[in-house]
Amino acid sequence: GANRCGSFNYRQRTGYGLGRITLHEVGHQFGLYHDGSPAGQYFNGLSAYKWTPVMGNVWPGDRWGSQALYQWSIGEYRSANNQQDDLQLIQRYITRRADDIVGTRELTVGGDGRVREAANTGKITDRTDSDSWTFTVGAGGGRVDLVIDRTEYLGGAMLDVDATLRDGSGRVVARSNRQVDRRAFIDETVGAGSYTLVIRGGAEGTPRNGFSSYSSLGNYGIYGSVTNVGPTPVPTPPPTPVPGADYLTLRGSNGRVFSGARFGFLSDGYATYPAE
Repeated sequence: GANRCGSFNYRQRTGYGLGRITLHEVGHQFGLYHDGSPAGQYFNGLSAYKWTPVMGNVWPGDRWGSQALYQWSIGEYRSANNQQDDLQLIQRYITRRADDIVGTRELTVGGDGRVREAANTGKITDRTDSDSWTFTVGAGGGRVDLVIDRTEYLGGAMLDVDATLRDGSGRVVARSNRQVDRRAFIDETVGAGSYTLVIRGGAEGTPRNGFSSYSSLGNYGIYGSVTNVGPTPVPTPPPTPVPGADYLTLRGSNGRVFSGARFGFLSDGYATYPAE
């Protein structure tokens, strides 16, 4: 219609601004309606979070700078007058991208300790998706200094990054999801051992006053440094049983397994006793 064609008469706007309008109009072709409020048919977003729905008013982001966030919506904000599930409706016509990291992926660290974005990229495909990156720090410990940032055009990508660093036991070492900053930062001095960096789509505030992880989707890259990267530890196999011997196997409080023959022996300070 005439109004939709008129949407493109913004010669003073940037090319990327026109891209946002194009995305909004494509949304209509997928059957999406405007995200509005009782105040009007176009919701103006939440300036405290620099967030606005694609099917609302996408122009406030022009003054929000590089951390502006434009996302598909399910009508969770407080004054929403449209509860359409945008992503579900879009998937009637196009297929969601497949998960690119199933299980874990080893973080690529150069010989100089540098972590380069080009070698460490991934994508979050839905709100339940999380990517796990593993690395090991050698004896004496080291420092983990990483930035995880969306790799699409600044001020346009839909991803807000949430990052958690866990040690080999699963304990949280550090977590980052700064408000009104789509990047995540991990800067920690750590001991020797294995670590996993878990990346997922972030949320800020509350769904009613802020945004959920519903549409925190897209591509990201990891860059920075990890010092004293060590080889991936190889688990120590249990002792080989002696044929014909009776064994009693004990598991210590630290999870280590010790086995001994009928007459017993000492292993790492633990006594293992023969079976009766």
